[in-house]
Order: sequence, then C-alpha cells, then structure tokens
Amino acid sequence: MPARPQRWTTAVTSALGRPRPPAAREDAFFFSRGHRVGATARRRRKAAAGTLPPCASVAWAYPTLVAMHLFNSFAMLSANTAVFSLLFLVFNGADLLGFTSHTATLGLSATGAIIYSVVIGITTVVCNLVVLVAAMECCAGHTALLGACVQNG
Repeated sequence: MPARPQRWTTAVTSALGRPRPPAAREDAFFFSRGHRVGATARRRRKAAAGTLPPCASVAWAYPTLVAMHLFNSFAMLSANTAVFSLLFLVFNGADLLGFTSHTATLGLSATGAIIYSVVIGITTVVCNLVVLVAAMECCAGHTALLGACVQNG
C-alpha cells in the first residue's frame, strides 16, 4: 500500500504509516484559517507599508500645518480670554447690583462654567476643522477658518 501524502506540515507519521492530526492547540489556533503561522502578521505589515505615502509626497503640507497650529493656539487663547473677560464683567456687575448672596454666586458660577464649556468645545471643533481644511485645500490663516466655519455650519 503506497504511503499517503501528509495533510499537515507538522503531522507525525504513526507506526502504521498514517498521518496523525495535529494537536488540538495547533488545530484550533494555527490552522483554523488555512494559512501558516505568522502569515497574517506579515500580510498586515505589507498592507500597512503599502498604504503609507512617501515623505516627499506630503511634505508640501507641513508649512501650512505649522502655520495652522500656531493660528489654532492663538484662537484657543483668544476664546479663553474672551470668556474669562465676560465672566469677570458679569461677576463684577452682579457685585455692583448687590447680588452677593451665596445662591446668586453659585448660580452665576454654574452658568459661567456651562458657557465656558460650550465656547471651548465649539472652538476646539472649529480649530480641528481648520487643520483639515488647511491640509486639504493648501490654504492657511483666515481662509482656512472661513472654510471650516462654512463647512461646519
């Protein structure tokens, strides 16, 4: 009787000449998808390496992005300054009008925290959109901000 070819590469021929199936660990983890060990990791590395563009093809966007990050820092600083200035005026106005009770101060503080959170949240979203618009359309400064606000609104 001719020997049958082995089905698995790790199979061990038993004393009768028949291939023995791999152990349960090998069968469940290594051969369940029909490929060798490590082949998936190699395929993932090749796919990831194939999707990255060369550095020179995206280098044109770096000066624009640097300018936009500086612009975004200024925009966040301006938003913080504007909100804190308004809160300063509101608290001083409330003090001049005589709203110095604990309840009024607590209410103004809660309202100020909500307004501050909303303004900083909107500013963060717009600044992130500005970076995207600047990278996609190769524009910087107020042009990118206007494009982000028009697309956002």
